[in-house]
Amino acid sequence: MENMNRNLVSIVVPVFNRADVLPATLESLKAQDYRPLQVVLVDNGSTDGSLEVCEAFARKETADGFDVVVSTEREPGAAATRNRGLSLCEADIVAFFDSDDEMSPDFISVMYGALTSNPLNDVAIGRTLMVFADGMERVRDYWPQATVAHQILAGIVTTVSFLAYKSFLYDIGSWNAAVRTWDDYELGVRILMYAHKVEWVDRTFHRIHNHSVSITGESFTATVDGILGALRAVDGDIDDYEKASDTNKREVVLMRRALYFRSMLLKGWLGHERNDKDAGRVGAFASTVKCGVFYRIVGGIMCFITAHGVRGAWRLGRLFL
Repeated sequence: MENMNRNLVSIVVPVFNRADVLPATLESLKAQDYRPLQVVLVDNGSTDGSLEVCEAFARKETADGFDVVVSTEREPGAAATRNRGLSLCEADIVAFFDSDDEMSPDFISVMYGALTSNPLNDVAIGRTLMVFADGMERVRDYWPQATVAHQILAGIVTTVSFLAYKSFLYDIGSWNAAVRTWDDYELGVRILMYAHKVEWVDRTFHRIHNHSVSITGESFTATVDGILGALRAVDGDIDDYEKASDTNKREVVLMRRALYFRSMLLKGWLGHERNDKDAGRVGAFASTVKCGVFYRIVGGIMCFITAHGVRGAWRLGRLFL
């Protein structure tokens, strides 16, 4: 693929009520050691002055090789806001970032080199460091050459972990605005489904903050409706993929198995949070996912372990993918 604007990379950042932490995020974008850059900031109806922070940054920092564009999106939701930003990108190589994190200074330069190292590449994917409210830090689970089933089970591809060609993202449908939680999880499924080639970058970038006001939040109960929406969207993605004439049927079986495992993990965490009502709803969804009897037993074990507060039960599921 050829760049629409040679060497230019666009970074899209959706913004909603982040005036207190937004300046640090913007400074981290300015500190990138790669140029030329276009930063696209899209406000999604903020009421705390975030839009004004974006506009002030654009007035102060726009310069040769560093262009800042500010826009707004009226439809609520990060996915719709990212799609608006994507439509404003002048580059055909794009990245996405969140407004409450700090981008590693070499992220764009390293990922750009990886993406453009092979003309067959559609996307480059790296690792990220997660920071939790209690101060604990953990490198997000990742392994090179991950499959679609691995993404469904473990959510390896996230909003801030990849650089991709804009045309490729449009080819696969861009962000699904109907998915209000775990929208990057669902997009990651389609990225791995349809990419001709993925360049895996074994580097850890950023410090991604997981807190109560993040999109995902701190509990599964708080976002269960959105997560269920994402799981249902992935179920539909698998159906669409299966209809393709060149589909690998074995891969479809593994995708559905992974979706069942993921659903049972969610049911387990809701049980751990003593939310039996929503655990039942998730269990009802899981029962509709095609999966063999043996693997339903495995999923039940994963659910049981998770309900008792044991983390990492997904690793058991990985053994069967």
